[in-house]
Amino acid sequence: GAGWDSPRFNFDHPPGAKVNIFGNGFSIVATSDDMARAGILWLNQGRWKDQQLVPADYLKEATQTNQDVLAIEPEAQWKYGLAFWVNDHGKLWPDLPRDAFAAAGAGSMHVFVCPSLDLVVTQTPGPWEDADKTERQAELLMRVVGAMSG
Repeated sequence: GAGWDSPRFNFDHPPGAKVNIFGNGFSIVATSDDMARAGILWLNQGRWKDQQLVPADYLKEATQTNQDVLAIEPEAQWKYGLAFWVNDHGKLWPDLPRDAFAAAGAGSMHVFVCPSLDLVVTQTPGPWEDADKTERQAELLMRVVGAMSG
């Protein structure tokens, strides 16, 4: 059986932090294969083989800009769902499909998913400088999308 080690931690919140919107941090220790499996689960709307492991309605909501973000943040910040970075308003990666989303962690640990392209890409620390910057992420993803289309 597989399993994930999930260290717990928390951080100090500034006064007035919207914890009910953004919550707290957590960590998962995972390999690229583990990350890809999670991405495939999300790509398939929470289904793994013949089992619905994550409710599809939850993933649909989680991978769109959160309603509280839409209500209180400037339009340029409309790129965060429920623990996913989302592109439904084209604010994260303007040149990529609007259904693209990502789980992004510290140290350039990312899982990018684009359902309309049937695509999952994982990124772990490597030769990419500034891999946490959205411009560099878009560059990587555009290279992958370009390679897919020939």
